[in-house]
Amino acid sequence: MKNRSHPPAAETPPLIPGIRYRLEERTRTVTTDINGEPRETPETYHVYVPVPPRDFDRVLLVGVGTVAVAVTALSITWSTASIGDLLGAVVISVIAYGAAAVFDSAWLACMAIEWLERYDQDRAKVARTASWVCLALAVVAIVAHGYIRGDRVAGYVGGAVSVIAKGLWVVVMRHFAVPLGEGPRAWLQQRRQEIAAERAISAEVQRLDGARAYHSAVYGPTAATAQQLVEAQPVPELTHDAPPPPPPAAPPHSEAPHTPPPVIPPTHPADEETQRPREEKPTALDAMNATIDAALAVSGLSKADAVRRVRDALPTLSSVQIAEHLTRRGWETTDGYVRTVNSRDAQKPQPKKRPEPNGPYL
Repeated sequence: MKNRSHPPAAETPPLIPGIRYRLEERTRTVTTDINGEPRETPETYHVYVPVPPRDFDRVLLVGVGTVAVAVTALSITWSTASIGDLLGAVVISVIAYGAAAVFDSAWLACMAIEWLERYDQDRAKVARTASWVCLALAVVAIVAHGYIRGDRVAGYVGGAVSVIAKGLWVVVMRHFAVPLGEGPRAWLQQRRQEIAAERAISAEVQRLDGARAYHSAVYGPTAATAQQLVEAQPVPELTHDAPPPPPPAAPPHSEAPHTPPPVIPPTHPADEETQRPREEKPTALDAMNATIDAALAVSGLSKADAVRRVRDALPTLSSVQIAEHLTRRGWETTDGYVRTVNSRDAQKPQPKKRPEPNGPYL
């Protein structure tokens, strides 16, 4: 039988004088070969591990933290009992003691914010000031309770308990709040801003995506149409100096402009005149249709351009009427879209006109 493993535990390195060691039992895996069949088996061995020296600084910090927590608990208990007894004269005990717990809880919460902002003294200043204000209010309430009960000494001593608890936490936080240089402080501030921006954008995008999903689920095809209208980009408008392109042969679903026939004085009897079709007489609707067709007789018009040309040709038409005329000519348009185009045009800055000179040029 052959057993190949690490050196035995007896072969330990020499111990260094002056350093404390402790003996630890450990387990490792070795290869055990019996009758030519190797197997991985566990083996127990012992080693000497150096023991680090006792960290008295850490022990002191733990002790100070324990004392600060204990004093704070006693301060909350005392101030709650004192202020609760003061307020118990006007309200029931449950409400009185619940409100009394607010005083010390307020300055403790402000100190927690001050601790979180310990590397940015400008942001921590607000929380620090608020904690002192809340502490002052708590002390005043405790002293007032001593005056009412006729024991001023008890009021002063009770108020000092909250001041001592606050002072302990100030000392502890001052120990850990190491001031940073200008470079590290600016770097941390920029990093905070980047993370805050990423978090805000992520939350806002998630909320907007949820709103869009809800909108699509509720309104269905109407939501898709509205999204296309919003995302549509208008084609650049033609300048007034450029000549208009030739009119198209026949726009889809459009009414061809026509000139009303001349009116011939009636030479027939009255009954034949009454039987003449009305379409032969020129009407205001025919003139309006002719004006709209002439305005739309431009190739390459977008939907927004069509709305603008009809609006400019007939300024008296409403949004509903413009949408009806465009829909009749093959443009899938709604009055809401017409109002949107008008609103966008109204928001565009208008060029300022130069004042004309009063006298002749020299």
